[in-house]
Amino acid sequence: MKKSLLIFFLMLFGLCFSQVEKDLYGKWMGVDQGEKGFVTFYPDGFISFNFGSDNIDGKNFIIPEGDFKGKVGQIKYKVDFSKKPFKITLIAYFKNGDELISGEFNKGLIEFTKKDEILFYMDTEQKNPEKIDPLSPDTMLFKKESDL
Repeated sequence: MKKSLLIFFLMLFGLCFSQVEKDLYGKWMGVDQGEKGFVTFYPDGFISFNFGSDNIDGKNFIIPEGDFKGKVGQIKYKVDFSKKPFKITLIAYFKNGDELISGEFNKGLIEFTKKDEILFYMDTEQKNPEKIDPLSPDTMLFKKESDL
């Protein structure tokens, strides 16, 4: 009986505190260098960023510079929820004539600190860490503003 009760509570605890992809969906607010900004994770895999004058709509993004300047692109995310912290990959897509071009352009880590709070680390230096350094300038704390 004690063993069954223990298993029941472990399962209940696991269900209450485990994060799944749908927990990530929504608009998250964070502060970067004193400036308030937002990241939005959509259920269809798109992601948007809004920080100061930088507004990147993942569903309709105009490429600002480089060989493909002015082309319309999209930005999607992919998260591996199999191991904590969760690994995130950002992927850019755009059409060049009839050809669809895509490529990973940034990776990072996400860790839920509370149900409505995440640490989000963008691996700008391509170090591929296994843990999030909360003191890194590439780590931000986000709080969930709304669900989608």
